Amino acid sequence: SDNKFSVIIAHSSLAWGMNYPASRVIFLAYNRGVEVVESIDIIQMIGRSGRYGIDPMGDAYILVPESQVNNYKAKYSKSNIIESQLLEKVGNNHKTLAFHLVSEIFTGGVKTTDDVHKWFKRSLAYFQNKSFDDSVVDSTLELLKKCGAIAEEEGIWKARTIGKVSSMFYMSPFDVSDLYFNFKNLFDSGKETDDLLVSLALGNIDSQRTNIVNKQEKEEISLFANQVRLKFSGKYLADGAIKSAFCYNSMMNGSNTQALASFQRNLQADYNRLGQVLIALDSMSGSWGKIGWFKTLEARIAYGVPVHLLDLCKIDSIGRVRANKLFDAGIKTSKDIAKLDASKLGKIINMKPESAQKIIDQAQGL
Repeated sequence: SDNKFSVIIAHSSLAWGMNYPASRVIFLAYNRGVEVVESIDIIQMIGRSGRYGIDPMGDAYILVPESQVNNYKAKYSKSNIIESQLLEKVGNNHKTLAFHLVSEIFTGGVKTTDDVHKWFKRSLAYFQNKSFDDSVVDSTLELLKKCGAIAEEEGIWKARTIGKVSSMFYMSPFDVSDLYFNFKNLFDSGKETDDLLVSLALGNIDSQRTNIVNKQEKEEISLFANQVRLKFSGKYLADGAIKSAFCYNSMMNGSNTQALASFQRNLQADYNRLGQVLIALDSMSGSWGKIGWFKTLEARIAYGVPVHLLDLCKIDSIGRVRANKLFDAGIKTSKDIAKLDASKLGKIINMKPESAQKIIDQAQGL
């Protein structure tokens, strides 16, 4: 009747992302998958109990195996040192600082260079390491201006398309800048049908250039790397960027990787966000008119097939292997499937007639 919760069952996002107090907190697990929950997370969640001004006191319980009680008491009794990541340097850039500056400028939190300095001096990073002076902020602003993320107009900083997209999709402004100019050059030169160049446009970005490439990976990408260097004779391309481009090229064409399988899966899992970044750059800048092309590219990454197999892969139960079998049999589109009988389709893709009929029914409905 008073709109108050009696019990909330939640995961860790509630502890970190929302301000919900509680009289009592109970942890039903001390791990997430195979990882043990860190002390800092436990302390953060315990902080929900007995909130000052709401409850006079609170209590929290962590349920662990009885045999491990002493071990976990020792682990969770240790204090944690929290260090700001704002001034973390990756390569030559303070990427975290750059991202937060872009976001502050985009949302209007800071407007002038003086605002930026005042904002920085209120940060945990500044209090922990005051040896970083205004020059760090000024140089980061200059880099953001150079990469096209922000611009200064009559003393006021404003986010440009690259900066806006960076903030909206939580991606490094340096990566967004590289994606923008890579694809601008690709489209300006009319090379969007060249898979090698498309994969390089995706892979040759700031965060990928610093990838470590071990001996096994170098062996696997060696043929692709030679093709890249022949095409770009005299132009230096980092091994890390070529490694990433190799994986994108493999995904676009359904090739399996060995030493890079895990790395490739991570790129594929994040492609939905990257694809949305590209579409946003196109629509917000009004530059290319390639939104349909980007959606086709995303489908290729998802299905792992070249363009000519995409229409077949739109049908449930048809992936790369079955699509190739159908294409080789002269069945090249979903309309071709719709004209088949179940027996013939079943023989081509090694499927029972009743299951093949479901595919035919779906094709007829497209």
